[in-house]
Amino acid sequence: MTVPAVLSLTSIDVATSSSDLAWQAAAEGAPAGTAFLVGEQTAGRGRRGSGWSSARGGMYLSVILRPQADASALGDCLCRRARHPRDHCGTAP
Repeated sequence: MTVPAVLSLTSIDVATSSSDLAWQAAAEGAPAGTAFLVGEQTAGRGRRGSGWSSARGGMYLSVILRPQADASALGDCLCRRARHPRDHCGTAP
């Protein structure tokens, strides 16, 4: 699978969740590589729908992927993308 470059990074101080922004943009046709970086989430969701919030000052990221390969190839892709905020923002977690 080819990993898309981050084509667009939108940074927002506060949102319900970075995933909400990504899902909405994906539904509107945003391309793979569109990313949302949020500093505080007020209604984040974990695995299996568990709710949580995240404190101000964090880095919460969602990236739109439109894989053309099977899902087993996504693990490597996600690990490589997780390094991008550090490289883009010049800060480490």
